[in-house]
Amino acid sequence: MSQDNFVIIEQISESPTTSVFKAHQTALGRTVLLKILHKHLLWNKDLVSRFTREARACAMLRSENIVQIYSLTEIDGSPAIVMEFVEGKSLEDLLLEVGKGDEEFVTRIAKNVLTALEYAHQHGVVHRDIKPANILIDTNGTIKVTDFGLATMIDAPSITVEGSLVGTPAYMSPEQARGESVDGRADLFSLGVTLVEVLTGEKIFATTSYAECIGKIIHFEIGQLDFLRGKCSEGMFDFITKLMNPDRNKRFQSAREALEFLSSLTNSEKGRGRKSRAGSVTKKTFTGIFVTLLALILLIVAGSLVFKRSQQLTSERGTNFKIQVPSVDSMVKYSNKPSSVFTNNAKSHGVAGSKISKNELPKPVQKLDTSSLSNNFTNLVDSGYISIACVPWARIYVDQEYAGTTPIAG
Repeated sequence: MSQDNFVIIEQISESPTTSVFKAHQTALGRTVLLKILHKHLLWNKDLVSRFTREARACAMLRSENIVQIYSLTEIDGSPAIVMEFVEGKSLEDLLLEVGKGDEEFVTRIAKNVLTALEYAHQHGVVHRDIKPANILIDTNGTIKVTDFGLATMIDAPSITVEGSLVGTPAYMSPEQARGESVDGRADLFSLGVTLVEVLTGEKIFATTSYAECIGKIIHFEIGQLDFLRGKCSEGMFDFITKLMNPDRNKRFQSAREALEFLSSLTNSEKGRGRKSRAGSVTKKTFTGIFVTLLALILLIVAGSLVFKRSQQLTSERGTNFKIQVPSVDSMVKYSNKPSSVFTNNAKSHGVAGSKISKNELPKPVQKLDTSSLSNNFTNLVDSGYISIACVPWARIYVDQEYAGTTPIAG
């Protein structure tokens, strides 16, 4: 395959070992990424072997969260990898724009990268250079891990010199910094360093010199992560500290284990949210039931009182009600009509069967002095009672004065 099959669109980046271009593959009519090894490095057989091994290692990986390798070719005599072009931006570029992300975004990054790492580790591939620059986010929001240029086949014979360092220093695991052999747990440590940067915007191992950076990583202690408390939930704090334990035997032992822990955190948060919402709904429901029951009780009590009153009034129908007739003095004061006015007035207001019984009249308290009264009042009694048989709620008037509404207590 010759360079004629590709039209270079633009250069994306350049590192000490490779140049990366966005290109159009004319034979297939698609946009691709070309990663070309520098010609001046072709003498380094170790580097050339590692570069070609990346292509072979990643070509077998088929995951939504891993940038796909299409083929291995040569361009102008240099080995080149043809890979999927991701339209979007790297996590590194995104952090330069926004500074940092919230815990939800951190969780999303962790979940997708762990999914990619689990798949790669299951196929015997360790990335060894997990960092924000190698995590891509496409225009659809899909998160992909790229640049397995430092990847090693776990079961392949070692090509690097014992004690050499492979990986970006500021994201290395302690075992990488010491030049020891690595496995998938090194990727988990590097992911932890990346998540701290996403959460806080801080590169915790970044320094002005390479040697100082390596020293910080080698002497790193888990207590140095206490500054994260208050910046994330306790669950996220536990998750990150377990990813970054300096002792790899105390870290998560696999990407799958880390994923399960992360899923338990997510489910726990959702459960608390549902419980909170359910509690709110239950409280509202209980309040509604209480108000309804209270209204029902009041309705029953009111109905009972009305019914009782109705029964009482029904039993009182036809019962004689007694009202006291005003005394003679009051009659003299307010009226000069003869005694016949009682009967006539009662009839005029629709009170049936009104009469005065002499036998029911009480004895006068004192003898009435009628000497000064008009002859029209000489036959009036001192005081007395009238008995009224009527339907309840009849208005009673005596001498045109309102006396009350039946029933009236005697």
